[in-house]
Amino acid sequence: MFPNLNQPLNITLTVLISIVIAWFALLFVNLLFIFFFKAILNKHSKAMTVLLNAKYENTKKLYEIIQSYGVTVDEKVIQALNSIDTQTFKNHEDEKADETRAVLAYLKDEANFLSNKNKDLSEKADFQLAKANVIELDTQYRNNVVMHNADVLGYN
Repeated sequence: MFPNLNQPLNITLTVLISIVIAWFALLFVNLLFIFFFKAILNKHSKAMTVLLNAKYENTKKLYEIIQSYGVTVDEKVIQALNSIDTQTFKNHEDEKADETRAVLAYLKDEANFLSNKNKDLSEKADFQLAKANVIELDTQYRNNVVMHNADVLGYN
């Protein structure tokens, strides 16, 4: 590689340069993996935010349907529904986001309780559709969380 140098020095420099080039190549590949996983994690995060917002909106619609059929809903449940701040969905690792997701789960369970308590309500087509939408969004959210966690493990 260096014809003007003696052979041992030429071999040494060639090996050192090869090691440095290999090191930079590995560094470049690692940086590509980091950027790739960050993009995937951001995509999952945005999807989770969208799903939680949709679940919240569908839960509100579910309670509107419940009330439209004259079923009495506890004032605490309505306050819990109205107290949800959808901005908390943007940061999934925040303690406030955990509390908000727990309130959403409570509201879904409470709607199920009301439908089990009022058989006429559970037979209404619009209620069944709204309830199925909330359940489907919950399932999609859980699947997205699983994919996110798997990608976090891959990233680590």
